[in-house]
Amino acid sequence: MSSMGGSGMRARPPGSRRFHDIALAVRIIERAASIMVFRDARLGPGASPREGPRSGSGFSEGGIRVSPMKIFDSNFWIVFAVLLVLIVVALARGGTPLLGEGLGSGARLFVRYAVVIFVSFLLAGMLQRLMPHGLVSAALGEGSGWRGLLLASVAGAITPAGPFVSMPLAAALLRSGATPAAVVSFLAAWSLLSIHRLFTWEVPIMGAPFALTRWSLCLVLPAAAGGLARLFFRS
Repeated sequence: MSSMGGSGMRARPPGSRRFHDIALAVRIIERAASIMVFRDARLGPGASPREGPRSGSGFSEGGIRVSPMKIFDSNFWIVFAVLLVLIVVALARGGTPLLGEGLGSGARLFVRYAVVIFVSFLLAGMLQRLMPHGLVSAALGEGSGWRGLLLASVAGAITPAGPFVSMPLAAALLRSGATPAAVVSFLAAWSLLSIHRLFTWEVPIMGAPFALTRWSLCLVLPAAAGGLARLFFRS
């Protein structure tokens, strides 16, 4: 029995197992990074992921050649690497049952929000094409000054929608001639000064004195954030 125990498989100490899991996670990240670097190298010198390869298959988007590999950019590989690390951690902590619970929860979230996200992307595309570039540039573009930041703040405060509408709208403004500073003011006002959220949620739940005081104290913040954003985007 002793010889069999000596020649058989020994249980791995907890510390050794933890070190093995960490080393495996590091190898996964290195593998994902090498794939990302290889993909960028295939684009050719001077090419960007948006432009795609200098030669080969692709399609045209607004005069810019786009590669089918545009979907698998660096953002995708970073998120994918993080997912693989979490899979390793889940297997180490709870085995396949915990992994199944995590993946099942993610699948349910996907089913719940996939249609809304898809429609929001369609909304962003339509807004980008239909929004009057000249009007947006005149109101929120270069040269609009503090007036543009205040106007963007008012627009953000009266936008009666959640992130699935406000984010595509902000992206459309940015692509239609609005400055990044104006879009910062728009999003800050939508987050802090939303009128519909104030009267639908804050006043009934928190009470009018608290909600109105909080809202009043935040009035100057969106324009101030836009002013600071000018310094960052100019540098």
